[in-house]
Formats: sequence, C-alpha cells, structure tokens
Amino acid sequence: MKTGLKIAVLLGAAAATAYVVKKIKQSKSEEIPPIQASDLSPVYPTDKQSTTLPQSLLNSFKVQCKVMLDVYQKDAKIKIVHFIELSDGQKTASFSDKLKDLPYTVTTKKGSMLELRQDIIADAQIAYDEIVKIAQICNDHQALYKGWIFEE
Repeated sequence: MKTGLKIAVLLGAAAATAYVVKKIKQSKSEEIPPIQASDLSPVYPTDKQSTTLPQSLLNSFKVQCKVMLDVYQKDAKIKIVHFIELSDGQKTASFSDKLKDLPYTVTTKKGSMLELRQDIIADAQIAYDEIVKIAQICNDHQALYKGWIFEE
C-alpha cells in the first residue's frame, strides 16, 4: 500500500512539473509589449545638456517615479527621501556643506550615509527632476546615489 502511494505522489509531481514546463515554454514564445512613451506621461526627460547621467538610468528613473507615485493623490504633499553614500566621514561632512543652500533636510546615518528630505507635491515630473538633480550632484562629487523613497 505504501509503495502505491509513493508511485501516485511521484506521478502527480511529474505531471505538475510537465505542466509548469509547458507554461514556461508558452510564456517565452509570447512577446512582451514594450512600454510606450505615452504610458510614461507626464514624465519627460530633462534637457540632455543639463545632465551627464546615462540615458538608461534616466529612463529607469522615469518609470520608477511614475509607478511609485501612482498610489498618491495628484496634488498630495509628500516627502522625498534620497539616500547617498560617500567613501568616508570626512567627505560626508564636506558634501553636507555643499547641500546647505538646497531646500533639503540633511541627516547623517552610519558615518558615511546621508539622507536628504524634501517636501514636494506628488507629481511625477517634480519628483523626477529632483531625483535627477541629486543623482547628478552625487555623480559630480564622487558620491554614490543609492536611491529614494516617498513618505507621506
């Protein structure tokens, strides 16, 4: 009786595996539609002369801003929090001084990690512009831009 149960379980597992493999093969043959530029509206790239960031990175920022801000009401006030990492604490202090004139609250975390906070309106273009600006500043000063989050 135990042998019959083992065989039944093995046959069931084999059938399930075959079904999954078939579905994977079908999904690979289906073409994934590309994202159209109209799907990203109202996010537009900044002027190419104003940034030296790679176009692929800018495109990634555009898509992420649009997707992340879809959960907020159009004119809601939110905070954007940027995360920046520098190679050492001394560079962190000097980099923080350079950001004094910008409308950010700068917080030092773990010695060489900075958090920049700013209140913005939940608009994809505004968020995109701020992200590109901070990423470009990081690029210009050999800092690593780790990303951002939105907070209510």
